[in-house]
Amino acid sequence: MCHVLMESTHVLYSFSHNTIFVLHHVTWTLELELPGAHHEGVEGFFKGIGKGLMGLMTKPAGGVLDCIAMALDGIKRAAEMGEDVVMRSRLPRYMNPYTGLRPFSVYEATGLHLLNTLSKGYYSDSDIYWAHASLTKEAKVNVLISLQRIFLVEKCRLWGTWDVEWVVCIDDIMAVPHIADNKLVFKVRQDESFNFCSGEERYIECQDVTVLEWLQNKIETVMILNMEDKPCPSEV
Repeated sequence: MCHVLMESTHVLYSFSHNTIFVLHHVTWTLELELPGAHHEGVEGFFKGIGKGLMGLMTKPAGGVLDCIAMALDGIKRAAEMGEDVVMRSRLPRYMNPYTGLRPFSVYEATGLHLLNTLSKGYYSDSDIYWAHASLTKEAKVNVLISLQRIFLVEKCRLWGTWDVEWVVCIDDIMAVPHIADNKLVFKVRQDESFNFCSGEERYIECQDVTVLEWLQNKIETVMILNMEDKPCPSEV
C-alpha cells in the first residue's frame, strides 16, 4: 500500500484513488454462480436472489469507506443466501513494456483493467496501457493514456460501464499540450475521420494543476515513445 501511495500521492487525490479502485475492483471480483449471472452478468444476478444486494447499492454512499462497507456487506449477504461467491485476491498485474517486471501496483493494475474493459474490450488488443488519473475527488471522470490513444472517460453509475467522452490518437496530437488556467489543451490534427464540428482542440479540465502537469508529462513521454517507434523518413 505504501508503494501505491508513493507513486500516486502527488497526482491523484487520495480519496479519488481509493474510490476508482473500489469502482473497478468490486465489480470485477464478484463471480456469482447463478443462471442469471451466467447469461446477463451482474444485472442478471440482481434480477434474482441478489436483489438484497441491489437494495444496498441503491443507497447513497457518503464516501469511499461507505462504499467499501456496503460492498462487503452485500457480499456477506450473498454468501448467507447460499450463493457461491468467488473473491479474487487482486487484479491482473500490469507489466510496463519499457521497464519490465516490477512490484505489483494496485494503481497500474487498475489502469490496465480500465483499458481492457473500455468499450467492451475494444482496445484491449490494440492499445498498451501507460497511465491514468482522476479529475475529480469522486473519481467519476478520468483520463486514460495508452501508447496509442488518450481517453476521457466518465462513470455515471456505480455498476455501470465507463463512457468514452472522447478519444484522440497520439499520432494526431500536433504538439505537446499546454496548460491554460485549469485546462490542459492540445491541438489535434483533423482528417476525414475526425469530427470537424468538434474543432481542432481537445482539453482536459481539472481544478488541481499538479494533476494537469503530471498528465502533460505523461502525454509528452508517450508522444516521444511513439516517434521513436516510427521509421525515419527517407531523404529525397
